[in-house]
Amino acid sequence: HFRPDKFPMDPVIFTGRVDLHELKEDRPRLYAQLLESGELEDAITGPPPPWLERWARVFGLTALVLGILTIVLIIYSMVFLYR
Repeated sequence: HFRPDKFPMDPVIFTGRVDLHELKEDRPRLYAQLLESGELEDAITGPPPPWLERWARVFGLTALVLGILTIVLIIYSMVFLYR
């Protein structure tokens, strides 16, 4: 049984929220800037609601599948349909 919430995708691009630990590791300069300017406390929010994270993963997986399908169809048309 496939579960989109177990699909290894980072939903940050769709939810706009990143875990503080992930921000420290992935974007240390941004974290330092927010910390120095005092804007870090204002930027902290809770995690995205479970429904938003689930739909972000479903949307991301759907976009990925459509993108791969488009590439396959383009290659197919170039190989078999060009004359």
